[in-house]
Amino acid sequence: MLKVVYCKISSWADRVEGAEHYYADLNQRVIPRDTKKVWHNLTQSEADRLNRRVKQDPQYPEPKWEAGEEVGYHFSRARAIQGAIAAYKEMFPGAVILVEGDIGMYEPQPILDGPPAAMKAINDLVERAEVIDWWEEDEEAMQAIANEWEAIWIPEFEKE
Repeated sequence: MLKVVYCKISSWADRVEGAEHYYADLNQRVIPRDTKKVWHNLTQSEADRLNRRVKQDPQYPEPKWEAGEEVGYHFSRARAIQGAIAAYKEMFPGAVILVEGDIGMYEPQPILDGPPAAMKAINDLVERAEVIDWWEEDEEAMQAIANEWEAIWIPEFEKE
């Protein structure tokens, strides 16, 4: 049983006019991939906001959304992350840590949920890597950070 779940946050916000939705997709390093979308139920205010927006579009003459309707997007990055934290252990039984990032990256990535000591240690390494702009400014310093990360990560989270 793999302990680690990766959360990839994506969005159309700032790319398409009026877009403000974020997606949270969860998966593990397994083949075949089993990506799971984090869903949530619309609140009344979210449904009202969406319906106000579509009323301006002649393509949608009637309101389309209702409170309680399940959708695969969230209205802020923070809400997408909250949804992922709330859902990952149920979606992936046995998981104990949620990483924000990509399963293809093998270097420090932010920990959203997990054992407090590991979260602090790894998130501190992520902050140090950000200060030196990852591999861009000081490869030797980044290699030292990557080595520290491996010393924490491999024994704790790469074992079955």
